[in-house]
Amino acid sequence: ATVINLAFYHYTKNFKAASLFIVIIIYGLLTFLLVDGGIANTAFLWFYTFPLLAFFLRGRKEGIAWNFLFISTSISLFIFGYFGLFRIFYSLDQARQLLASYIAVTMLAYFYEETSYRNFRSLVSKTKELEKLNQIQEAEAFTKEAQQQQTLESVEELEKTKKAVLNILEDLDQEKNAATSLSKDLAKFKLAVENVKDQIAITDQDGKVIFANPATTNITGYEVEEILSRKAGIRELWGG
Repeated sequence: ATVINLAFYHYTKNFKAASLFIVIIIYGLLTFLLVDGGIANTAFLWFYTFPLLAFFLRGRKEGIAWNFLFISTSISLFIFGYFGLFRIFYSLDQARQLLASYIAVTMLAYFYEETSYRNFRSLVSKTKELEKLNQIQEAEAFTKEAQQQQTLESVEELEKTKKAVLNILEDLDQEKNAATSLSKDLAKFKLAVENVKDQIAITDQDGKVIFANPATTNITGYEVEEILSRKAGIRELWGG
């Protein structure tokens, strides 16, 4: 039966079906030994393996069900035997001690399975909590890193803006200096033009005077305001 069960599990990979098959086989074998008695009535020694086997292969709930079934079967067989329906190999005291010890082993096996189950559930719960905590920590680390990156980018942007502003200020300062220098040069030029004894007149593209120095007044006899906007070289102003 064991070989058949192993072969069945090997080809199907169905643990539940294979475990159910082995529990049924062991249950039938122990029921037979309960009636037969085994060698020198020592078959009862094998009964105590069934609680552990049932809980291990089928879990808490089905393990209790299978052990209850075996206890019920044992009690029924003992009753039928003592009523003479078939031969029983155990005395009343032996049967009572066998059932009491079997129930005790079943309860101990159940408590062990229950404790293992609760410990497993607690371990799973703590594992999930740790995973959740790790996810929170990873999210916080990612957020912190993103904030640091954003701060670094903001600082870099501020540095670029600062450099741009400094460059603009420097250009404005250079332009201011150039304008001041040009203004000084123009003032010198104006001073020179206004004090030269030769007349100096500047005309536009139509030949109209747009600038005349004071020497022009001395030569033409007209004020500068009278000469402006007039044609240069006309006899009225310069004679001829």
